[in-house]
Amino acid sequence: PSFLDKSFPLLEKAKKISPNRVDVFFAIAQGLYLKGDYAFAEQVLYDSLKLNSRVPTVYRNLAEVQMRKGSPKSGLASLKEIEKIEGSLSYVELEKYAGILVKRKEWSDLLNIFLWMDAVYPKNKDIYENIILTYKNLGDNKNVAIWENKLKEFNK
Repeated sequence: PSFLDKSFPLLEKAKKISPNRVDVFFAIAQGLYLKGDYAFAEQVLYDSLKLNSRVPTVYRNLAEVQMRKGSPKSGLASLKEIEKIEGSLSYVELEKYAGILVKRKEWSDLLNIFLWMDAVYPKNKDIYENIILTYKNLGDNKNVAIWENKLKEFNK
């Protein structure tokens, strides 16, 4: 067995000793994530929410796991939970999740992130360009033209 496999019994023991330590849940979820067991990692993170500790961090981890496992709508919902707790997410943070969706070619959900970014960080040329590219990938020429016209405003 790998070192990762050997760590699970130790982490389960740590969870029994300190059942309210969210860090133990994170470590278990991370190990499962590294093994590619996204569904179980997601469940462990949901279980850690019951501890009501470091909730925004749990939702960040959940969003990443959900998006990588192919559940972008759940991932977006987790990001919205962070927004409810902390206010808006940073540009860099939203861009990170957008990158996951680009790799998965989840164009509709990617568009939702870029439109969200536009609402939070309006009149940003890079966001407009990303929205245009996403609409192109969706084959939506009408919206490509609309956003290209908005982008032209930057060049005036």
